[in-house]
Amino acid sequence: MEAVRVVDLDPTAAAAVASLAAIGMQSGATVVGLSAVRRCADPALLFIASGLATGTTAELCRLASRNRALVFRLADLGVLTSRFGRRDVLVVAIRRGDLAAGMEAKLPPP
Repeated sequence: MEAVRVVDLDPTAAAAVASLAAIGMQSGATVVGLSAVRRCADPALLFIASGLATGTTAELCRLASRNRALVFRLADLGVLTSRFGRRDVLVVAIRRGDLAAGMEAKLPPP
């Protein structure tokens, strides 16, 4: 299994894709919360809070590696999640598909 690089994402870049993540909430492409992300079979993008425990971060990196997903860490995940009314979230996944591809195009390369 290949090691996953965790990219620190600045708030401006996160804000650029926040509206797309909110659209994904309506379509089911955005998966919110650790338990739901653990069950997500096809993540393309993972956004994690910088305060997440080391073991949990490692677990999510293994999930990302199995699915060839990109992992982005944010100091304040609320920049991304406040657009859909959630500021208490530590993990968000975007399912593989057109929405994830569009978001990836707006994010800095890993």
